[in-house]
Amino acid sequence: MKKDGELVIAFMNWLPKEDFITEKSLGLVKKYNPNWEAFNDRNPIVVPKWCERNFRMTTFYSYDEYIPFTYESWNGRIKASRGVGASLSEEEVQTFSNEHLELLKSIIDDNFSILHEITIM
Repeated sequence: MKKDGELVIAFMNWLPKEDFITEKSLGLVKKYNPNWEAFNDRNPIVVPKWCERNFRMTTFYSYDEYIPFTYESWNGRIKASRGVGASLSEEEVQTFSNEHLELLKSIIDDNFSILHEITIM
C-alpha cells in the first residue's frame, strides 16, 4: 500500500438468531458438522488488533440488508461456508446439498431474501 493509502474491509454475516431460513440452514449444518461454531452473529464494534499499529480507523459502520436468493444461490452460499465446503468431504457436501435443497423447498418459496449484517471499516 502506498503512503497515506486507504484500506477498506467489507464483509457480511448471516444472522441465524434473527432469520428463520438461516436458523434452519444452520441447524442442518450442525447436523453434518456438530462441532462447528465459527458462524457469527452480530459483530461488536472494535478495532481489529492487526490494524492498531499500522492503520488508523476512520470509518466503521454496519447495517442490515435483506439479500435476495434462490434455492440454488442460498444453497451455494451455505456450501461455501467454513462449516460445509471447507470442513466436509466431497461426498458429505453433496449429501448436505441435496438435503439442504429439500429443506428449503419445504419451508419457503423460491426467490426469497435473507437478513445479513453488512460491516464496512
